[in-house]
Amino acid sequence: MIKYATVANKGRGFITHADQETSGLKFQVEGDIVTLEGSEKSITEWMTRNSAVEKTESASLAIKKTQNTAGLRELIKDLNSRLVEAEKELATLTR
Repeated sequence: MIKYATVANKGRGFITHADQETSGLKFQVEGDIVTLEGSEKSITEWMTRNSAVEKTESASLAIKKTQNTAGLRELIKDLNSRLVEAEKELATLTR
């Protein structure tokens, strides 16, 4: 079974050795979305312990898309800023 969730706190104890080895859960964390694969019982226990909010697959994809879009916009902004600085440095060196 696969489920998707959001979790407010991703600190200590978020994903433990026991979650993976004993309960057999598999995790993929992308931004705010945690994809869990395993038995329904193990997933439910993990979600309860972490106060996770279950999301549908389509909702999780929409959240990931929004986060990826924002991240790419920030990267483009940073790269443009670096390009301007590099052009200024090149102009100074070639005078």
